[in-house]
Amino acid sequence: MNSYRYLLIFLCLLVTGTVMAQFKAGSPGFYIADGTQVAILGLTLQPSGSLTLTNTRVSRDNTPVPALGGNSVERVFTLTPAVSFSGTVGLEVRNGQLNGNIAKSLVVAVNNGVSGFVAAPNSVTATNYVSANLTSPMTLSLVTAVTPTLAPTVTLSNNGPINCGAAVTLTASTTGTVDSYTFTGPSGTVASVANSATVTETGTYTVTVSNSGGSNFATTTVAQGSSASVPVLTFNTSPGTEVIQNTPGVSLSITTCSGGTLKWSGPNSTTGTTTSVSVPTSAVGTLVYSATCTVGGCVSSPGTATLTVTPPLQTGSFDGFIYGADCSTFRGWTWDRNKPNTAFNVEIMDGPVIIATILAGDLKQDLVTAGKGNGKHAFSFPIPLSLKDGLQHSLSARVQGSSFILKDSPKALICTGGGSPPNQPPSPPTPTVIISPIAAKVGVPFSATLVAFTDPENDPLTYELTTLPSDLSFNSTSRVISGTPTVAGSFPLTYKATDSHLASNSVGFTLTISPESTTTVTGEFEGFLDKVECASLRGWVWDRKKPNTPLTVEFYSEPSPGNVTVWGSTVANIYRSDLKAAGKGDGVHAYDFAVPPALKASYALIYARVQGSTYVLKTSGRLLPQPCLSPGRLSAETKSELKVKLIGNPVSDVVEVEVKGAEGRQLRFALTDSQGRVVHERQLEKAGVTERQKFGISFQPSGLLLLRVSTTDQSQTLKVLKP
Repeated sequence: MNSYRYLLIFLCLLVTGTVMAQFKAGSPGFYIADGTQVAILGLTLQPSGSLTLTNTRVSRDNTPVPALGGNSVERVFTLTPAVSFSGTVGLEVRNGQLNGNIAKSLVVAVNNGVSGFVAAPNSVTATNYVSANLTSPMTLSLVTAVTPTLAPTVTLSNNGPINCGAAVTLTASTTGTVDSYTFTGPSGTVASVANSATVTETGTYTVTVSNSGGSNFATTTVAQGSSASVPVLTFNTSPGTEVIQNTPGVSLSITTCSGGTLKWSGPNSTTGTTTSVSVPTSAVGTLVYSATCTVGGCVSSPGTATLTVTPPLQTGSFDGFIYGADCSTFRGWTWDRNKPNTAFNVEIMDGPVIIATILAGDLKQDLVTAGKGNGKHAFSFPIPLSLKDGLQHSLSARVQGSSFILKDSPKALICTGGGSPPNQPPSPPTPTVIISPIAAKVGVPFSATLVAFTDPENDPLTYELTTLPSDLSFNSTSRVISGTPTVAGSFPLTYKATDSHLASNSVGFTLTISPESTTTVTGEFEGFLDKVECASLRGWVWDRKKPNTPLTVEFYSEPSPGNVTVWGSTVANIYRSDLKAAGKGDGVHAYDFAVPPALKASYALIYARVQGSTYVLKTSGRLLPQPCLSPGRLSAETKSELKVKLIGNPVSDVVEVEVKGAEGRQLRFALTDSQGRVVHERQLEKAGVTERQKFGISFQPSGLLLLRVSTTDQSQTLKVLKP
């Protein structure tokens, strides 16, 4: 062959202290046959398939360049223009050219002229030589060799558990050079000094260490040792914590000291250890109560509550009695000696709570005979169905706005409903948050839980959702819309509930699906990504300008600017009483997003934003606890059937549940009332063979509750009846 016929080779030795040699193939080309090894200035090329170098210059420079986290050997080859090559590429490197690299650890480093050096695959070394077999084409612009910098390894430990709220120290132990440490925990990034951080919150913590060669991470879990919860003190007054002097039946309940020793103190140096305290209202003033809980050697911070006893708004020379009480009526009379012919309003009270106001203006002849003015001072209050619930009610009567309680009060009644009233249809959610539009986006996995209807007779309900787009589905048991939208538009939906007697009711709302790239949503947003756990992502968000409108939250990762992976979205329409109390509209702004398997397998920072907007929820940019259960582990664990059993139903003041089939897995409990409002929520990171849990509901009114017990892949919902 005449492969070298048009070959032009020349060597230039520069006098600047740097040696450079050059090789140039002209326009006819330099042909290298398949499998033939050619050495050019110390660079060897053995192509897989024939290769022709046309108008190509190969130069060799002995000046090292930065590559793969270090500095290269003193042999750097430049191919101009860059050449697409597959086969074996190698270069000769003598000991005097190592530039601090280790001969036996060298790898071939190639640069395509655009994105920097990468390690060529399949690098092998021999005496004074290193080569790599490129089984797939790579673009060669620069070729050299280097001993790559390895990412540091790390383990993370803590000196916990947390006892009595004392701080715990996290310590990272590493091998190799470390340029940076980043600690994260249940509440986001943790401040640290070098390889250690101090924390006071239980949960899983992660440290990420990095250098020019890459990064690694490790986790540790800080457990709870001895602790004592702050007692919660609640008066049975409603509404508020202000009552008129002599208000009957006022009491204080103290909760959240289960398993500990309770101690309370109150006005006039009163003290005690009971969970229920009778509160005197005979004197005007401010009554302050406080309580602590002691568990082991830990004493909680005090919980406090204040009741204000105010003077009466109305005074007079009142007299009056309750002369009859049964499950039909509550009867009595009252008058003012100074205004003998004036009828007064009477407040009917159940304990300290006013349930009705009625005029005491009926004529009672014996009052006339007894000289009680014109005798028009009697009343008869029909007992409402709400009091015919089989529970004890303590009824009394008070002249409206005064401190005078009618004599012979209170009267204790236990009544049940009489007759069989006609079946009533289900009642829509209150507040009817689902009437607000729900937003989703094309191409983004979506889920939304619709709020439950209630049935006046507590019958079980079945649900339907009509005119839903075909790429979304509705689970009538869990009331969850899910799927990935593919078509943009506005879709009017009808949400219907039917009871066991086939009585039904429905509401309408609109599902708005925006195009994939739309960013048009604006508002005065506020919200948090509160919890980042293997099972779910939870938090809340609202718009101050639309305080009762639920928003759609989108979850994503962005490892580099513009490189966004969206994991899914959900509607923030779960009621939380703390949000309501904090003035966040109607309080229906919380979300609970099930973590998809792909995200569990990804080591990525998780962010949450209002879908279609640029607003990112506070405390975003957090990692899932590592490791989350792998798909293989989940598959194996689904073989155990989740078994949930209530210990007694109906219940009184405590719901007790037994769970089997969740051993070693994360277990969540959610107890909600018939309006969908959360009563209790609890999570166990690692369940036992048989798990028993108790939930106090003494503060809950009578009615139907729903207890949902779930693992990462199974769930059951049980109905709980409190008579």
